[in-house]
Amino acid sequence: LVPLDDVEVEDEEDVSEAPTPNMPEAIRKQWQRALRREQQLIEAVEMLDALGLDPLPVQIRQAKQPLAIISRAIKEAPSMLRKHDELLRLGRLLGLTARDDQ
Repeated sequence: LVPLDDVEVEDEEDVSEAPTPNMPEAIRKQWQRALRREQQLIEAVEMLDALGLDPLPVQIRQAKQPLAIISRAIKEAPSMLRKHDELLRLGRLLGLTARDDQ
C-alpha cells in the first residue's frame, strides 16, 4: 500500500449533488460512475480489512499498481490462493481488467 506521506490528493470529480430528473444525461452518467467507484472502494477496503490488512481508502485509491495490493493480500493471507473468485472480485474492485494483463 502507498505510504500516506507519498499520497498526493488529486481533484476529484464534483459529485456533491445527487442526479435529478432534469440533470443532463452526461452529468448523470458521470455521477453514477463516480458513485460506483466509491462503492467499489468501500467493498475493497472491507475485503482487505477482513484479511487483517487495515488499509486506508486513500492508500487504495492512490495505489499505482493494484496488483501489489493483491500480492500483499496473498502474502498476509495465503489461504486467498484457494479463493479464486474472491481474488478476481478484489481485482475488479481495484479497477483491474483483462486488458491490464497485456
